[in-house]
Amino acid sequence: MTPTKRFSGSGNSVYQAYVARQRRSLKVERSLLAQAQVRVLEAWFCCLTFSDEPGFEPDLHDARAELRDAEAELDAVEARVTRAEARLEKFERRLLSLTTGPPEA
Repeated sequence: MTPTKRFSGSGNSVYQAYVARQRRSLKVERSLLAQAQVRVLEAWFCCLTFSDEPGFEPDLHDARAELRDAEAELDAVEARVTRAEARLEKFERRLLSLTTGPPEA
């Protein structure tokens, strides 16, 4: 097995900046996840508010449509967060190996 090349100087700092950008990106995605979760809860409560109320059938229909949209958005954001977490973990392991060398067996 060939030894892993260690970067120093500008190559290492460029990769560190890239990893930092990935961390910020994940932070943004987690914020969007929290917003999507709130949107689902709000839509769910709207459905509860309009259910079994005579005369509010159109509003209940709209609330259910909003809930479906919010749940679809939540699913998409959860998938992006999962991918971003896995990607960041991989990048951080690589950064660690570049700065400290390969782990000893």
